[in-house]
Amino acid sequence: IFSEYEIHLNKILPHTEQEWHYHSTIEETIVVTKGRLRCEYLAGGKKAERSMGPGEIVRVKNSIHTFRNDTDEAAEFIVFRFVPDGRDKRDQIKGDKTVVTRDAGLNSYPIPNPSA
Repeated sequence: IFSEYEIHLNKILPHTEQEWHYHSTIEETIVVTKGRLRCEYLAGGKKAERSMGPGEIVRVKNSIHTFRNDTDEAAEFIVFRFVPDGRDKRDQIKGDKTVVTRDAGLNSYPIPNPSA
């Protein structure tokens, strides 16, 4: 967990379901990395579901939801959690890249500590 967001790996064992829950303020996005995962949620007062495999993404927002594994193998996924502030940051996210050439001297640029 970091000061402004959280990323963690999660696993649901075969034939297992999480408890139904929701989040009041956080945004949660799931990326499946292994196996099959079923997301069940309430939408407009009705129960809906979505089955996902590796590489598929679901954004649960603040819905009441659960994740279930109906298969014989463990399902693994990455969870991204953050608290949005309502501002559209797409342009900032897409545009925040400065290319640095080796000839320019990589050592002259500040490099953040990746483990911090």
